[in-house]
Amino acid sequence: MGFGFQYSLLGNCLWKDKTFMNEETITITKKEYDSLKEDAKFMRALEAAGVDNWEGYDFALDAMKERKDEKTKAETNITLGFLNKT
Repeated sequence: MGFGFQYSLLGNCLWKDKTFMNEETITITKKEYDSLKEDAKFMRALEAAGVDNWEGYDFALDAMKERKDEKTKAETNITLGFLNKT
């Protein structure tokens, strides 16, 4: 149809006028956006100050990874449970 641009799908990747588009969007409040921006600035400042050399840094990273793995496992179980229902 004549909308002035063309989309094509190759695998799971969407292309628009030869430009790769693989970003998803979400909607959050401006307050949450501002908070995330401030947190990112603070994290960059901590990293610049050497927090990655702090003895608890690796522990914190491991704890975050464990939480992410648990969430992924729970989501997989929910999906598999849903697919197994007939």
